[in-house]
Amino acid sequence: MAFFPTGNSVPIVVESEGKKYVIKLRAGMSGRFSLLSEWMGNQVGARLGLGCQQPEWMVISSALYAKGIHQEVEDLIVKSYGYNLAFPYQEDMVPLSPEERSCLSAGFLRRVFLFDLALLNVDRSSSNANLVQMDGNVMPLDFEASMLLPSLVTNPDLHTHPQVLRQLRANPLYSYIENEHLAAFLSDLNCISWKEVFEPVPDEAMQGLKKEDLCQLLADRNANGWNIRNMLPALEQIALETEAERNARVEANRKRFNGIRGGHNLTGPDT
Repeated sequence: MAFFPTGNSVPIVVESEGKKYVIKLRAGMSGRFSLLSEWMGNQVGARLGLGCQQPEWMVISSALYAKGIHQEVEDLIVKSYGYNLAFPYQEDMVPLSPEERSCLSAGFLRRVFLFDLALLNVDRSSSNANLVQMDGNVMPLDFEASMLLPSLVTNPDLHTHPQVLRQLRANPLYSYIENEHLAAFLSDLNCISWKEVFEPVPDEAMQGLKKEDLCQLLADRNANGWNIRNMLPALEQIALETEAERNARVEANRKRFNGIRGGHNLTGPDT
């Protein structure tokens, strides 16, 4: 067994019955619905023709031999006993460079961007577009940061939240969307059978949600056009942070952090 020292989920590589899998550890993921969001993103992305991976639900237990691995990773494994998401291990999967990305068809990039809007996926950035190439095919990956499920269950106004909109506007695939392209995308998305998407999900992984209730919430979002028609004009009004502004913000945060760490109050006079 091995592990990747990057990524929120600290994915591990395991071998079972002669096959290798990359497993995203449940305890290392970033929120209540992260595992379910990852499943949904890949399942729906594949149905939309985006070539997404098809994960499996795999049970991790004490039978997994993890002795000798980094202690923090071993602790995450123990905390992840139960169902986790497993992807077939692909040695030839490589990230797509910005230059390679610029050679992709506008239609494919537009569809991925619209998919990100539907999922409220804020995890695609200029530094990491989460696009990979494998066997000559390109696919998007990493949907665990999608905020669609939290917006359906706890906060229906997330699609109007300024920070969410800023992160969506910073998506490197952002482009002006013609009405005909949006209509075609929504038509395809509305053909998805949510029952088929969630039927294979173990009840333990549903985080207390009933499948029929979740399918109804998604059907309602379908009927509202996934709020995309409202988000697009809002995104046009957002000015991206310049490199100089970003550097200034990072430096200010660094000084604030150092001040807090050193016991100084940087927001007012020392007392």
